[in-house]
Amino acid sequence: MGFSVLLSAAAPLCETNEGGIIGSITDWLVSIMDAVGGIGVSLAIALESIFPPIPSEVILPLAGFTAARGSFGVIEAIIWATVGSLLGAWALYGIARWIGLERIQRIVDRIPGVDRE
Repeated sequence: MGFSVLLSAAAPLCETNEGGIIGSITDWLVSIMDAVGGIGVSLAIALESIFPPIPSEVILPLAGFTAARGSFGVIEAIIWATVGSLLGAWALYGIARWIGLERIQRIVDRIPGVDRE
């Protein structure tokens, strides 16, 4: 059975059947990607870069799943994920520049078990 035959079948559902934070994040991510397409992948990856509790290990497979459903293409998912990663990195860089090296070093010095040297 060819790949195109698999895609022409009824669109698969992504139901976690789980409560909790992972189930909620999964449902939220799929709804964003379905609603705005590849831009949703970019948004999710940018948020993942800034807020670590959102795991990329959940986002990227869901982007592939959503692409397989026909919301957008796989190449589009890859491009938008790259754009989102860059946006998240630039946002963190901007925040770090705004805070300044001396303040960041003072913050790091207060973290238990972390030694700058």
